[in-house]
Amino acid sequence: KYFDYKGHFFDHYNPSKMVAGLYEQDGQILDEVYVYGSFKQSKMYHNGISCRDCHNVHSLKLKKQGNDLCMQCHEPRYNQPSHHFHKQDTEASQCINCHMTGRYYMGIDFRRDHSFRVPRPDQTVTNGTPNACNGCHKDKSAKWAADWVVKKYGPKRPAHFSDDLLAGYRGDKDGFYKVIEKKDYPEIIRATAATEYGSQIVTKDEASRLLSYLNDPSPLVRNEVVLAARNIDQFEDVTTFLEPMLADPVRMVRISAARYFNAKNIPVENNEAFKKANREYWEELQANADFPAGQHEIALYYQTKGNVPEAIKAYRKALEFDNYFNVSRMNLALLEYNQGNVKEAERLYLKVAEQEPDYSYPFYMLGLLYNETGASDKSLQYFKLACEKQPPIQRAFYNYALKLQHNKAYRESVAVLDRGLKIFPDDQSLLYVKVLGQMRSGDLVGAYQTALSLLQLDPENKEYMNLLKSIQVQISQ
Repeated sequence: KYFDYKGHFFDHYNPSKMVAGLYEQDGQILDEVYVYGSFKQSKMYHNGISCRDCHNVHSLKLKKQGNDLCMQCHEPRYNQPSHHFHKQDTEASQCINCHMTGRYYMGIDFRRDHSFRVPRPDQTVTNGTPNACNGCHKDKSAKWAADWVVKKYGPKRPAHFSDDLLAGYRGDKDGFYKVIEKKDYPEIIRATAATEYGSQIVTKDEASRLLSYLNDPSPLVRNEVVLAARNIDQFEDVTTFLEPMLADPVRMVRISAARYFNAKNIPVENNEAFKKANREYWEELQANADFPAGQHEIALYYQTKGNVPEAIKAYRKALEFDNYFNVSRMNLALLEYNQGNVKEAERLYLKVAEQEPDYSYPFYMLGLLYNETGASDKSLQYFKLACEKQPPIQRAFYNYALKLQHNKAYRESVAVLDRGLKIFPDDQSLLYVKVLGQMRSGDLVGAYQTALSLLQLDPENKEYMNLLKSIQVQISQ
């Protein structure tokens, strides 16, 4: 539908969150993104400042030059060396060079970050995020910059959402949750934290805690929780929680709820709210049909409905739009394989491997394809390649090790499993196959230690108990 300026902003737009590839982990700009995403993070925005306070609404030119622009609102003391510790009236003393760092896009287009943040070289030390100080002082380390900030401004930094957000990225899930629960944090940042929290491996209690934010006043947060439901529905009957979202006052949320019910193929056709939300979902799909990602979404929609020919047609159209849109090529290859078109599936996977030689998944899928079609040597070759590429795939290590053991290469299989276990240290399937490899290679002491590790992970598992007893018997003989 055309935009008629009615309703909520999110009835018409679904802004990107601060996700990897678009933004730095602390929310600073990275890829070519809209100013909207950074400005919504800022204290300026949350204190009622808008674009027109700095820019002419017609020409977009700045209303004043240099620090005079900032001094429209800020106290004059911020424009003194006692604050910025640089020589007055130099580039280094300009507010924007510390608080609005920028990037060049397409080699010529310099754009400044509108989140107006305080430089945090200490976060560069812990997380590798960029900071304004080292943007100029390129010959100095982040530790030098962090120490300089402490010397000039004291050891305490003003509270900022990035502290909790970065803790989440460092492995502390509660860091993400702290961002979600702090209602005074920027809405777009809280939504980002909900995205990241929901993508983690969570417990039942954590899943319930996340679902409680379906009642959050922020449509962006509610929407991200709806999207996260796909990753946590093993713990809860999330349909009970999501059905009310089909009648959410904001269209973006209704569409995401409809997408969930479609993706899971859950029959709610008699629900009037679903009928309306599903029409809106289909309208969104059609509105984006001239983009490869839009055709990909249409293909997924048809797949959930069991309409394989239309799904294949949409995937192929996505590739017509963009020959490098390999997410569609991967899905298309699997559909073709399931339809019995093995050669076409092989061709598609090989094309992805050619275009993205460092991407593990096409190599892994080719390993499976060749294994299932009896091409054992090719299968071994592609499983090996899959284990050497990114991202790591647990099943690639598992299948490669099994193939090696089938060929009686037991010690080599254990070496492969050890590599996999460095990445997936508590994976029971990898540990189990390792025990078998160690036993068959004659390393009973190693097998005993690995079996103990399995029992520590699952103390009540009778199969693991019997395996351990069997190894003990063999050792004693």
